[in-house]
Amino acid sequence: SYNSSADALKAMLELFGLFKAKTKWLVVGDILEQGEREAEVHKKAAHEIHKQAFDKVILVGPRVKEHTAPELRKLGFKAESLMVFVDPKDALTYL
Repeated sequence: SYNSSADALKAMLELFGLFKAKTKWLVVGDILEQGEREAEVHKKAAHEIHKQAFDKVILVGPRVKEHTAPELRKLGFKAESLMVFVDPKDALTYL
């Protein structure tokens, strides 16, 4: 997800939605260089993630922690299915 854009993330999520798998995990990092739209873009990402059937979502970065994770929780995403890390090394250790 390095230097992804909001549109690219949405397209990839839609593509992942087409894949048939017994278990689906998603790892998403911050969407950088959004300026004043930072919070809005990361909250919209939560809505796009929520549309798909992921068994586990791992968020990595301060922006997804601050904006995407709380929005996913508001949307009813189960706590046990959501992992949030600021440091990529911690996410790697978890994975």
